[in-house]
Amino acid sequence: SDPPEAFMATRRVRLGTIDIGSGGGSEWRIDGVVRHAYADPHHAERGYDIALLHIVGPVAAPVNTSQTFEPVPIRIPGLFDAPLKSGQTDLELSGWGVTGEAPTTRQTRSIDNKPQLPAQILQIAHLKYWDPANCNHDPRFLQKGYTLQPGQICAGSLTNQTACFLDSGGPLVRRYAGPADALGVRQPELVGLVSFGIGCGNVRAPSGFVDVRYFKDWIRRAKANYRPGKFVKMR
Repeated sequence: SDPPEAFMATRRVRLGTIDIGSGGGSEWRIDGVVRHAYADPHHAERGYDIALLHIVGPVAAPVNTSQTFEPVPIRIPGLFDAPLKSGQTDLELSGWGVTGEAPTTRQTRSIDNKPQLPAQILQIAHLKYWDPANCNHDPRFLQKGYTLQPGQICAGSLTNQTACFLDSGGPLVRRYAGPADALGVRQPELVGLVSFGIGCGNVRAPSGFVDVRYFKDWIRRAKANYRPGKFVKMR
């Protein structure tokens, strides 16, 4: 992996677009990173797969303003919010990961031998929250030796909608779950972060996600421990 300084110097965050190739949105510079000290970048399934980026900007104006939207903060669930219900709670996953079906996540070609390429248009998948047993007892999880750890949640669909390679870190959102705003619209909540799974586009394949609620206190402390220009590891 890149050294911390190179990570911040060579990457940008683009906000406010659904078409990554259009020049829409605005670019922001990464000014600092706080990563969980127990995270293993080569084994996300072991847990603690979370980091916070501090961004500053925008540093570049949009090229295509027709594809630019104003980013808004998202709410993190609280301890007393309605619990997730297995098979009933609707969740929305978004990302620009590869879209072809494949038995493993990092294959360069899909099962129909087409190149696995990242999406240009933001992809949306509709998942359900599932009880941890749906992951832990799945034959594909058992074959890999995966077991959900504290701070991980299970989600999937009854179809072939899944997370895939290059979706990692992306948001798993429960819409219309938080308090209502001035117009009566209930706020979305960031429930999870894409962490690990079994292949891409496989029917009924569950995936493991970081449980954002579990790490709420860590996120609060990470904000306080951010240092400009530094890559910080924090338990």
